[in-house]
Amino acid sequence: MQINHNGQVLPADAPIFTAQNRSFRYGDGLFESIRAFDGKLPFFQYHWQRLMAGLGCLGIEKPPHYSPDFFQNEIAKLTNNRGNWRIRLTVWRSGGGFYTPETNQPEFLIEAVPLGEKSGGDLESPLDLGHKLNPIGLSVGIWLGVTLPCAKSGGDLKSPPDLWQQLPVCAKSGGDSKSPPDLWQQLPVCAKSGGDSKSPPDLWQQLPVCAKSGGDLKSPPDLGHSPISNFKLTSALPYVLAAQCKQANGHDDCLLLNTAGRLACATSANIFWVKNGKLFTPPLSEGCVAGTMRAVLFDIAKAMKIKVQEKKGKLADLAEAEEVFLTNAIQGIRWVKEIQGTEQRYGHELAERMVAALNEKMAGLITF
Repeated sequence: MQINHNGQVLPADAPIFTAQNRSFRYGDGLFESIRAFDGKLPFFQYHWQRLMAGLGCLGIEKPPHYSPDFFQNEIAKLTNNRGNWRIRLTVWRSGGGFYTPETNQPEFLIEAVPLGEKSGGDLESPLDLGHKLNPIGLSVGIWLGVTLPCAKSGGDLKSPPDLWQQLPVCAKSGGDSKSPPDLWQQLPVCAKSGGDSKSPPDLWQQLPVCAKSGGDLKSPPDLGHSPISNFKLTSALPYVLAAQCKQANGHDDCLLLNTAGRLACATSANIFWVKNGKLFTPPLSEGCVAGTMRAVLFDIAKAMKIKVQEKKGKLADLAEAEEVFLTNAIQGIRWVKEIQGTEQRYGHELAERMVAALNEKMAGLITF
C-alpha cells in the first residue's frame, strides 16, 4: 500500500507529519471519501465543489495549481486509473501554531484502498461496475448522546427539546412509557446526575462557565446552525460516538438528531424517506453533511420526475414512511428495514429504481 503526500508517493507507513500537525491537534482540515469504478471517478465534480466550499469556509487558501485535473492525476498515481477503490483525499491547514494559524496554506494526503467482494459486494471486474442495493435491509438505531447544531426553529430555545416524546413507539422503562427507555445506559461512559444513573445528567449544568442565553444560565444557549457541519471535517467525534453506539448495540447504523431534536443524518450517510411517492430529506440547515450522493440523488429524482422536499423531519415522520434509505459516496443507496423505536417495516421499491437510475447516470459519465 502507498500514499500520496503533497504529490510524493510514499509507503503507507511513512512518517509524514509531526505532533505540530494542525489536523491532528485541532481537526483543522477536511476530507473527501471518493469511489472509483475501474479507475474512473464519475462523481468527482461533486466532491470538488464541496471541497472548495469547505476550504473557503475554513479560510484555507486554494493554491493556483489546485484543480479537478490536478487531484485526479494525483489520485491516478495510486490507482493507475484501474480497479475499484475507496479513496480518501484529506486537505488540512499546514504549519503549526496554537488556535491562531501560522499560515493558511494547505497540504494534502491521498489514500486508496482497493474494493473487492469482501467490502460489501463491490467487485473488481469492470463488467460488475455500479452500485448494488443491499439484499438485506438495515437495522438502524438512534443515538441520543450528542446532537448536531442546527438553525433556529422558532421553538423554545431556552430549554433542550424533549427527544423522548418524539419517539413514535417507545420501549418501556420499568413500565413507564412517558420516560426514556434504557438508551441512556447505552452510552459508553455515563456521568451520574445526583447519583441517579438511570437518567441522563444535566450536562448543561456541568459546564464550569456558561454562555448566557437571554440572561438565563439554567438553559443552554442557542448555538444555531454551523456551516462547518455541512463539510466532512477531520474532527468527527459525534459520528465516532454514534458509530460506537451502533457497534455496541448490534445495529447496522445509527441516526443522529440535531439540537432541536429533529433528524439530521446517520453516522456516515444522509437519510431519505418516502411517503405517498414523495421523497423527503433534511435540509442542510438541520446540521447534516452536504453529501455528494445526496446531491446526485437530487439530480436523479428530477430526471425521474420524483418530487423531493427538504423537510425538517422528526422521528415520528419515519413511523409513517413507506421507505427509508441511507446514501453516501462509497455505498450508494442502502435501504432500511427497521428503526429502533418504531414498529414500521420498510420496503425498497423506490430505492431499487433509484439504484438503477444511479448506475445509468454513472455509466453516462464513464468512458472506457
